[in-house]
Order: sequence, then structure tokens, then C-alpha cells
Amino acid sequence: MSKRSFFYYLIPIWDITSREEAIDYVESKNIELGGISKVKIYSREQNILHISHKGGMLENPENDYDDFLVMTNTIEKAPNEAEYVEITFERNESNV
Repeated sequence: MSKRSFFYYLIPIWDITSREEAIDYVESKNIELGGISKVKIYSREQNILHISHKGGMLENPENDYDDFLVMTNTIEKAPNEAEYVEITFERNESNV
């Protein structure tokens, strides 16, 4: 008998090899994806300063990116005047 880690028996074998397969798996378990789909297949992580996007159409920089802009605009849609925002912090909490 080989010596295998205790965790070997607890962790299922992960055979998902693409984002599409991951979406199929999650949908089969009725888990909400928060807007991620096979059409909008990128993931989004947001904090107070920015949103990171990964995957899907973003893999090719020649693609149009209007669909995933949330906190910003394209240069064409941006206002023609500056806007300034001041943020202060008290007790590790932001005050915008």
C-alpha cells in the first residue's frame, strides 16, 4: 500500500481545463456567477481604487473593451474637463 497524504482522499480530481468547462460545472451546481457567462467570460475583482479583469476577450488587446468598463470611460466618452476627488482615511475607513 502506498503512502498517500490524508488530503489525497479528500480532494476530488480537478479535470476542468477551460473557463467554459468551469462555467458548465458551476451552472450544474446552481451557483450564481455574478454576471460571468460564456459570452462575458472574464472575471472581475473590485476594490476601492480599481477593478481587475481577467480572461475572455481581454486575452487579445485588439478587442474592443467597452463592455467591461465600470469605473471609467473610453477617451471618446470621457468629459472634456478635469474632475478631482479627495479621499481621507480615519481609523482604516475611507471617507469619500
